[in-house]
Amino acid sequence: MDKRKGRTIKSERTSTRLQYSLDYLFDYYYQAKKSEGRAENTLKTYVQNYNYFCEFLDERKIIRDSRNINVEVGRDYINLVTG
Repeated sequence: MDKRKGRTIKSERTSTRLQYSLDYLFDYYYQAKKSEGRAENTLKTYVQNYNYFCEFLDERKIIRDSRNINVEVGRDYINLVTG
């Protein structure tokens, strides 16, 4: 029986998954911008734009993993937004 207490040790597999998770990366970016003192409206815009991008990915069944984002995905998204 394991009697460790305190923080759970994440498996290497979980850590790798988080490392590439767009949601995790966006949260990291958001927290950095918040700590830099960005205006509340700017932070809301970041969230709104990220949510639009996630909707785009979800509609195309692209998993939110940074390894799935390439130039083609970026161009398709920009064409949709500016089109």
